[in-house]
Amino acid sequence: MPRRFFGAAFCVSRCPSSQCQQLHTRGLSAKIHCVVDSETNLPRACAESLRERKRLETRNSIHEACLNLAEERGYTGFTVDEAAEKAGISRRTFFNYFSSKEDALFDFDSEDLPEEYRQKYLDETYATPECSVVLEMVRMYADVEQSRLVGFQPSRMRRIRHIIQDNPKLIEYFIKKADANFQDRSELLKRRHPGLSESQRLVALKTVESIRHHYIEGITDSEPFEYGSERLIHTYDELMDVAFQPFGTSIQHNAQEKS
Repeated sequence: MPRRFFGAAFCVSRCPSSQCQQLHTRGLSAKIHCVVDSETNLPRACAESLRERKRLETRNSIHEACLNLAEERGYTGFTVDEAAEKAGISRRTFFNYFSSKEDALFDFDSEDLPEEYRQKYLDETYATPECSVVLEMVRMYADVEQSRLVGFQPSRMRRIRHIIQDNPKLIEYFIKKADANFQDRSELLKRRHPGLSESQRLVALKTVESIRHHYIEGITDSEPFEYGSERLIHTYDELMDVAFQPFGTSIQHNAQEKS
């Protein structure tokens, strides 16, 4: 049986115009090419994408500043003002992005699903006849990944884990935020598939969460172009092979890929 990549063919760019399509296919270099022309000369979709990239860059710089200071001085060894200064912004700008030092350190808000993706999910944009509940959510996250490539460094998650280990008091904060995000996903899934039981929603969300964690763990900062929507979908395909294909079939696929 040939390998079936249920998700790979579904990856789409956020910008529909041909100019934006070319920019986004260049990954991180899209920012450089967009800056060449003024925003008024760009298609609306690309101009909006550029503004979003600038917003993400500022957010990432604040997050990075807090990580660096926490590693250098410990979690309690710096203030919001010092974090803002290190990020090259004002205190006011800091609070425009984060409500507290803890939020900036963990960057939990980046886990929030923008409304446009929620609506696309509820409108069944990511659904196809052969689609499972899990794949539909993975496709949504793959779409979201398009907007998170600039400035993203996979090692940050590992750095956060080390900071938590050194500061046990942060564990409770981390758990509360993670639980809130999980509950938010559960409510969204309930709206999309009201016929699912609570147990079924839990299984689906945990599976999606596992796929995303495996995706992040498999990325290294030395491979900046080896992540994104296609990589996330490929992680789902690997799960399908290992979890549901017969032993011999999965082993044969791996052998063919290596040859």
